[in-house]
Amino acid sequence: MQLEMLEEDLPGSTRDSLHPRVERIREGLGGLERTVHEFLAYAAPQQPKPARVELAPVVAALREEARAASPGRRPVRFEFHVPAGLCAWCDEQALRQILANLISNAIQAQAERDENRTTPGATGEAVVRLTGVRRNTVVELTIEDAGPGIDPAVRSQVFECFYTTRSEGTGLGLPIARRLTELLGGELVLAREASALGGARFLLRLPACD
Repeated sequence: MQLEMLEEDLPGSTRDSLHPRVERIREGLGGLERTVHEFLAYAAPQQPKPARVELAPVVAALREEARAASPGRRPVRFEFHVPAGLCAWCDEQALRQILANLISNAIQAQAERDENRTTPGATGEAVVRLTGVRRNTVVELTIEDAGPGIDPAVRSQVFECFYTTRSEGTGLGLPIARRLTELLGGELVLAREASALGGARFLLRLPACD
């Protein structure tokens, strides 16, 4: 807000000449704000309040939010298969953040895949698949994508704070997701086997309930 007020106070010609620099400053401040917010979410997460949560409505809402968050971009095909009545004992807001981080990572990985292609226009379809099943006392959610996958050499680093392969990434999305999962008494792991779609495959396990 203060940056905008300062820009408005400048003479017209000066404002026009400085506008590109002001935009770069604004973008930098926005990135810094996101980093601080994510770091605080990791360092001092809110204590979860577990309850019975039906997963299908949560997943459906996240799908619509992900679509709305990327207007004008190449469409993403969401394949979400979570049966009605599948429930976990968890905090709904924490679960939403965990899944939102994983879905965002999947979409960004595929966008970078297309940016790095050497053949103009040779972009594959972006796909995010989320499948839910109950295994005895555990609910297992599988999140996978059609991106380039994760290099085996860096598998052990993906949950480390500030580790990222993206120029604009903070390296906190996956650590936050794992931290919240552990607070819920669950487990978040990168599967050893790649997705059948060709990309990464994450397994989120949470206590099941009826």
